[in-house]
Amino acid sequence: MKETQLELTAVLLNINRNHNRELMEACRDLKDYAEYVDRVRKYARELPLSEAVERAITECIRKGILKEFLEKNRAEVKTIPEGRESFFKSGQGVGGGITLMS
Repeated sequence: MKETQLELTAVLLNINRNHNRELMEACRDLKDYAEYVDRVRKYARELPLSEAVERAITECIRKGILKEFLEKNRAEVKTIPEGRESFFKSGQGVGGGITLMS
């Protein structure tokens, strides 16, 4: 079997709240997602992660941030941080074979 190589150049964009304003204004869902993530991070400083996520979901729904999506997918959204956390704790999320080329 012949081995194939691929060189890839990618653009990395910061999609955290208050970054890349032009992009955020062009995509309301992305802006709302950044707001949701920011709220989870803020609450997670004071609360267990599961409580921080629940509080962020409830608050975002009340304020119309990703409202329809969060109402429809609340149960699934609540499991994402737990899965992500265990993924990184197991080492799968660190050094995943990605090499940055200059």
